[in-house]
Amino acid sequence: MNKLEDHKSQGPDNMHPHYFKTLAEQLKKPLHILFNTSFREGKLPNVWKTANVTPLHKKGPKHNSSNYRPISLTSIICKLMEKIVRDALMSYMEENQLFTVHQHGFRKKHSCVTQLIEVLEDWSKEIDNSNSIDNIYLDFQKAFDKVPHKRLLEKLKGYGIGGNLLSWIESFLTERKHRVVLNGSESNWSNVTSGIPQGSVLGPTLFLIYINDLPDVVHNIVKLFVDDTKLYLVVNNHEQQERLQEDINSLASWSNKWLLKFNVSKCKHLHLGKPNQTTYTMNDEEITKCDSEKDLGITVDDKLKFQVHINTQIKKANIKLGLIKRTFTYLDKDIFLKLYKSLVRPHLEYGSNVWSVIYKKEAIALENVQRRATRMNGERIIVQANTVEFRERHNYEFLGKEAHIAAVLTEVYNRRKQIIKPEEVILFDDDEDNISTAVKFGHWAIQIKDNVSYDSFTEFEGYLKSKKKP
Repeated sequence: MNKLEDHKSQGPDNMHPHYFKTLAEQLKKPLHILFNTSFREGKLPNVWKTANVTPLHKKGPKHNSSNYRPISLTSIICKLMEKIVRDALMSYMEENQLFTVHQHGFRKKHSCVTQLIEVLEDWSKEIDNSNSIDNIYLDFQKAFDKVPHKRLLEKLKGYGIGGNLLSWIESFLTERKHRVVLNGSESNWSNVTSGIPQGSVLGPTLFLIYINDLPDVVHNIVKLFVDDTKLYLVVNNHEQQERLQEDINSLASWSNKWLLKFNVSKCKHLHLGKPNQTTYTMNDEEITKCDSEKDLGITVDDKLKFQVHINTQIKKANIKLGLIKRTFTYLDKDIFLKLYKSLVRPHLEYGSNVWSVIYKKEAIALENVQRRATRMNGERIIVQANTVEFRERHNYEFLGKEAHIAAVLTEVYNRRKQIIKPEEVILFDDDEDNISTAVKFGHWAIQIKDNVSYDSFTEFEGYLKSKKKP
């Protein structure tokens, strides 16, 4: 209860998170009794199964209802118990290695970045070997809303989940009601006959389990981040292209069987390597070919270059800086830094351990955003290239070049050690097995070559190991 966030919205029971944080000590015993009773009987109170649904715009024209994600605001008490059930489910699935290795969503030590690094590593190696790749981005149509409850329960049983836990999940899914709440107006209550509540705590875990066997129906590589799916293969000849088409057909069959339809109009085909005119279809509809696509928040183009993405992020950051400057005539340091960290820095920070040390020109442009921000604050703040200080001030307000390099080095450490230690910044010395903390970054100038593979982590690691410790 102490970890509840005060700014979160309350559900239909009108019980705000602040109440539970304030009265945590007094409520822990009665909630313990309530949760045990609910689990033992495999039932939830009806009020726990109601939701206020608020539409959240994703992208595309705002007048199109399909471009909104329905977010369910449910009972805070139910969410507290959902966390207990979710943790038990995740522990069971992870400890028994039941999750597909291709799923990177909502799992410990997995993220958008870990998936992007794996995929870009695969692609860059193949392109360096003069191979071509066809990548298919697949889009599910209202994935969470379409999950059929009976089939989800079948899959849970298939993974060995039963008893009171299965009964509780069945009660959680069934006999639900929701209403739309928008601008102070409320619709009538309606029954929910399928789907997993978006905005619930348990929902994402249930969806991971439902989609978990999707990679098993194809012969080539599928990567997942929750429902974001991509399928790719080296395609140097017609036979390989046919194999990829067969996998697309297999995925279409899987979606028909499990009632999760693909939105073919939003699926994309990105070709990497030597040009060809190959097209692919799903359910007799051609998949649109593209030169670039936003992949988990990072724009990837057919040359595997990130200049477009970086320049877009720099532009967004500068727009936000301009907004701050126009809106406020004076800001003290603390308020300015809060605005900077919440409005500007996320544009420069997200995915930086994928792309940040690659392009010298763009690295300078990133630095210029920092300089502009420090001038606005009325003083010159310089990020020191000292890793000891960086560790001490890991949340330093301004991300200079050295901090971006540190993000990459941290990811290298994570890949080799399988341990997430974001507070440590490391470099490899000449001994492959000896990892030491560097004192400075100053001597580590990254020289960029033209071939794509140098943009990958494997070659970047090799580059670091080939250098002497500063």
